[in-house]
Amino acid sequence: MGAADVHRAGVVADQFYANWIRFGGAHARGALASYLGDDIGGLLAQPVLPEVRVALVSVTARLAYILAGASADADLHGLAQRYHLLALDAAAEGGDDRTRAMTLRSMSVQALRMQAPRYAVELADAAVTAVGRTQAGDLRAFVLVQRAHARAVAGEHDDARRDLSAAERSLGRTASGDGPFARYSPAGFAYRSGQVLHRLGHVQPALAALRSAAETRAEHENCLRALSQARLALVLLDQGLIDEACLHGRLFATEYPALRSHRATLMSRELRARLARFRRHPGALDVLRILSALDQQPATAQH
Repeated sequence: MGAADVHRAGVVADQFYANWIRFGGAHARGALASYLGDDIGGLLAQPVLPEVRVALVSVTARLAYILAGASADADLHGLAQRYHLLALDAAAEGGDDRTRAMTLRSMSVQALRMQAPRYAVELADAAVTAVGRTQAGDLRAFVLVQRAHARAVAGEHDDARRDLSAAERSLGRTASGDGPFARYSPAGFAYRSGQVLHRLGHVQPALAALRSAAETRAEHENCLRALSQARLALVLLDQGLIDEACLHGRLFATEYPALRSHRATLMSRELRARLARFRRHPGALDVLRILSALDQQPATAQH
C-alpha cells in the first residue's frame, strides 16, 4: 500500500461527495459504506510507512464525514452519529483539523434538524475552535455561518449577527485549492446566511440571499439546488409572494423526482402544507397537485 492507493481513495471520496450533492444522501449510500469498510479497512490493515498511513487516515476521515452526512440525509440519524464519531477519530489520528472542523459543523447541522439548538451551538463552537482564530478563509466562513444559524435558532441574535459578519469577511479568502474540502461555494454561503437572516427577522436581505443561492448553484448540484428552490419558495409564501413562490416550487418539483433525499421529502411535505392555504390561487393549486402526485408514486426515490 502506497501513495497511489491514497490518491485513488481521495478521488473516490470526491466522487461520492459529488454523488451526494447531485442525488441526495440515500443514493449509493450503501456503496460508500461498503467501500469504507472493505476497501479502506483493508488498506488500513496493511503495513505501511507512517506518512502514508497518516494521509490515508485523513482520507478515511473525509469518507466518514461524507457517509455521516449522507446517512443523515437518508433519515438514518443513529448511523450518522456513528460515522461522525468515526470521522472525528480519524481526523484526530491524521492530524486533519479541516475535516475535524467540518465534521463538528455537520454535527451541529444535524443537531438543529433534531431540534437541539443549544447542542448545535456547542458543536458549532467546537468547530470554530478547531479552525483556530488565525486561519481566515472559506473554512472559517463555513463554520462561522453555521454557528450564526445555530445561535439565531437558540435566540442569541446579537451573537448570530456578529458571527454572520465575521463569516462574510472570511468568505473567498482561501489562497489556493479547489473542491468540496478546499472552498465554500458562494451559493452555499448564501443559502445558510439566508436562513440566518430570516430567523433574525431580516426578511428582504434573507430573500436576496436565498434568491442568490437558488440561482447560482452549480449545474451538478441538483439536490442542493432543489433544496434552495424549496427554501426560497417557503419564505416567499410566508410573505404572500405567491406567484414567485410557485415559480420556485415548480423548479423544485422538476428536480425532485431524481432525488433520494429525506430532506427533499420533508421540503416537499412542507411546501404542500403551505400551498394548501393558497389553493384558491391557480398557480399554487397547480404546484400542489404536481407535488402531491410525485409523493404518491410508490416507486418515488425520495422515500
